[in-house]
Amino acid sequence: MTKLRPTALLLSVSLSRRRSALSLVLVPALLMGGLSGCKSGSQAGENASPAEQPVQAHVSGTFTVALEGASIGMAAGKSVHTATEAAGRTLALAIHPPEGEVRTIATSPLTSDLKWLLPLRDVDREVLGPVTQSMVTFPDSCDVQRQSFSDPEARVAVGTFVADLPHTEGQTGVPGHEQENAPESEGGSRATAPEGYERLGMFGTASRETGPEGQVRLVMVGHQLRFADRDVEVALLVTCQDKTRAYVIDQSISLKAGWNLVENRSVVEVTPGKAALPKMTNTLRSVPLSTPVRLNLVH
Repeated sequence: MTKLRPTALLLSVSLSRRRSALSLVLVPALLMGGLSGCKSGSQAGENASPAEQPVQAHVSGTFTVALEGASIGMAAGKSVHTATEAAGRTLALAIHPPEGEVRTIATSPLTSDLKWLLPLRDVDREVLGPVTQSMVTFPDSCDVQRQSFSDPEARVAVGTFVADLPHTEGQTGVPGHEQENAPESEGGSRATAPEGYERLGMFGTASRETGPEGQVRLVMVGHQLRFADRDVEVALLVTCQDKTRAYVIDQSISLKAGWNLVENRSVVEVTPGKAALPKMTNTLRSVPLSTPVRLNLVH
């Protein structure tokens, strides 16, 4: 029986205890942006921009040059970028339409203290895709308990935060993800970030907690912008288990016509020294556009 799952963005988690390491893969979210690193090329602003339309709303936040998840041991090393390099650069919102090249649709300068404010306008219908196309095949180890769309005819787009960060000659890509392209179903590939831009890390808040029985909970919270051409409710509840992990994907999203902000809360729970499988939960909910967004780096 064919089962469905959201488009996967794989998040590798390493928990080190002395000489051993446990690698976990967390499956986040419906319509997540693809992995991409840095790419040299055209300067920011060369991408085609939409015609000037009235601003619907704004979304604002902060940016840090720390690596996504580094504060809780979910990333190793140090970013290649510095705050001085990032200040004054352009932060943008990119959309990858069903047909054609990825494009920027809103821009904001990064201030000296790395704050930003993005204006949000209507987008052309041609960049929207069917809300039902956000699902692909799940492994047989998964049980789809709930999956529904209040209006299957709704069309949506997902915004990806990117920035035109500077790079030295020959410095391209994230180790292990050098190809900044997404495969096409018919072969070939499409860029997942506009030329000259780097995708930013969306999980800007991270914490590490220890439970009464010594279990460790790693929590990451991020935000993503989504545009809908009409009001639509999206619901998905999936439970999965294999030999290495058990995870739950829980989405209950109320999208209004126009721009929406979705919060993604990813939790990994591990009990050291016990045979229990790591437990992973990925929860998505709609939050007000006024919610501050914190962004960081993927390399």
